[in-house]
Amino acid sequence: MIYTSRRNTLASIHRPQPAAPSSLGESILRIAGVDQDVIDEVLGDMAEEYAMRVARVGRARACGWYLHESLRSVPHLGLGALRARAQHQPTHLAALVSVFVVAASLVFIAQVNADGPPAFLTADRRGELVVNSERPVQLSIHVVDAAGHALPSSNVRYQWTSGVPVSVSAGGVITCSQAGDATVRAALGALEARLSLHCRPVHDVRATVMMDVVVGEDARALRFEATDASGQSVTELAGIISIRDSTIATLESQRIHARAPGITSATVSVGDHASFTAVHSYQRVEQLDAIVAGQHLAVRVRLAPREMRRWSIPAGSYFLAIHTHDNEQTRPQLAVAGAVCKAVLEHFECWAREPATVIAYYPRNINHDEPLTGTLTIWRQEE
Repeated sequence: MIYTSRRNTLASIHRPQPAAPSSLGESILRIAGVDQDVIDEVLGDMAEEYAMRVARVGRARACGWYLHESLRSVPHLGLGALRARAQHQPTHLAALVSVFVVAASLVFIAQVNADGPPAFLTADRRGELVVNSERPVQLSIHVVDAAGHALPSSNVRYQWTSGVPVSVSAGGVITCSQAGDATVRAALGALEARLSLHCRPVHDVRATVMMDVVVGEDARALRFEATDASGQSVTELAGIISIRDSTIATLESQRIHARAPGITSATVSVGDHASFTAVHSYQRVEQLDAIVAGQHLAVRVRLAPREMRRWSIPAGSYFLAIHTHDNEQTRPQLAVAGAVCKAVLEHFECWAREPATVIAYYPRNINHDEPLTGTLTIWRQEE
């Protein structure tokens, strides 16, 4: 998934309509005796439908459809020819028309699949490129002919024209040595395109080490920060966030959505750097006493002033935390009786030799009488 703090503009590549059937194909049918109005009606409609199918399913499948429909049109075209030449060997004529229809179809397919000369230079994201890499980066320009066919781009030449100094090779390899904006010209013969470069070098990416999500709850934001060589935050980013196991969690924009209990990881990649976050997904339950090794369970917590809730857990090793959408001062507090615990990554890591008790309580230093809510997450580690 691509993310950026700038307006997210998708690639806009001009794709002209595929060419209409060749005059040679029409000439073949005209020689066979097919009426011109019939030719225009049948082949014109087919060419229009072909253009739409190219856009939807690609040229290969569109060509297959065109050939299939051409064969289906044989009786219609043959009938038109027979009406014009009803007295001149209609059986042989119908066969001749069939051959001509297939030949015209093959001529059309060969024409639309043949590459023409370069007609357009286009760039992804309308030529607005955010560069976070400190290393050399290859620019990319798409070369297409008048029919929208992609052509080789190895002969495109690049040149810096304005803005902050950027090293640009003739082949389009750039190096952003400093932050700033620049313009690069890409040219192929008489064709040219302008690329707006936003150099924002990233020296480091740091993400939260561990995060908890609960199946059935709202997705949670993945917290990370990108910084430059001086340690300043870089907010204009273009990179990728990926989830290792999409059966456990999925990505919604920059938020993690739980799908099933278990453990996976999220990777944030920006420029030359990446950071990893362990993602623990929890299943909501009402009680914790039956938790077994490897399970991730979550319980809703709602406490009135001075209220306390307890849950019994078997002996074992645990990771526990209470999460809330409010600030830390308003979340229920957590304690574990009968276990040895230490604070790790905003969690409690606990070892219990005997059955223990998890306690959520209303803090005494809260000065209001509003109830506190949150979610208790508990992961029993493998023995």
